[in-house]
Order: sequence, then structure tokens, then C-alpha cells
Amino acid sequence: MFTEKFQRQTQQISDYEYEISLLRKQIEALETEHEKDKKKISDLEELLAKAREVNTRIPVVPACLWTGSQTLRPQDTSAPQN
Repeated sequence: MFTEKFQRQTQQISDYEYEISLLRKQIEALETEHEKDKKKISDLEELLAKAREVNTRIPVVPACLWTGSQTLRPQDTSAPQN
């Protein structure tokens, strides 16, 4: 009886060790994925900062100076309008 109990406990320990091994591999994979995601986020934040920088250098033309919604050309404000 003692031998059977010992064998069951040994098998249970072995099963737990295997489960722990699988969980460690999953954690490692998730940590790797997390690091890749952090890198992607960092790259996207850098691109966003560059886009914002470029956007601040583009002159803004007031909507009232634009002619027609399809042409998207600024009106010539120097010529008199009828």
C-alpha cells in the first residue's frame, strides 16, 4: 500500500513538473511577444511624433480661402472678385 501511494505521488509530482515546464514555456513565449509589442509601440510612437512634427510645419490655409470642395486649391486673394 505504501509503495502504491508513493508511486501515485511520484507520478503526480512528475505531472506537476511537466505542467510547470509547459507554463514556463508559455510565459517565455508571452514575454517574447510582449517585448516585440513594446518595440512596435515604440516605433509607432516615434512615427507619430515625426508625423506631428511634419504636421506643425505645414501651413494652414483657412477654409474660407479654398474654392470648391473638389478642386482643393486656395483662392487667389490678390485678384478682385465680382
